[in-house]
Amino acid sequence: MQAVSLVEDAGVAYFTVPEKLVSEVGMLKQLTWFYVIDRPSLAIIQEGQRRVIRTLFESYREGIEKEQYRLFPPGYVERLEVAETDPAKVRAVIDLIAGLTEAAAVQIYQRLCGHTTGSLLGAAGQLP
Repeated sequence: MQAVSLVEDAGVAYFTVPEKLVSEVGMLKQLTWFYVIDRPSLAIIQEGQRRVIRTLFESYREGIEKEQYRLFPPGYVERLEVAETDPAKVRAVIDLIAGLTEAAAVQIYQRLCGHTTGSLLGAAGQLP
C-alpha cells in the first residue's frame, strides 16, 4: 500500500505501482477474484444483489421517462427537474442507487415489488 504513488501529468492525477510490484498486485487480484468475488457459495447472493440494483435502476429510469418524479426522494426530484439532458437524469439515478446502503436498497426493492409495505421515506432514512 505504501508503494503506490500519485502522479500528476498535464493536470490529470493517477496512481502508479512500481514495476517490480505489478506481478504481486496481479496475484492479489487473482486471489481476490478466486476466493471472494467468484466464490460459488456467494453466487446466489450476488445474483440477488444484481437483481435488486437492476430492478431499482430500471424502475427509476422508467420513472424518469414517464416523469413520475414522486418515486424519487425530494433532493433527487429537484436534481431531475433541473437536469437538461437524459444522460444527466440517468446520472442522478445512478448516484441515487450508488448512495444507498445495502439495507436501504433492499427495503426500497421490497416495497417496489410489493413484498412489504411502508413509505419510501421510511426506507429513505438512509438515503443521501
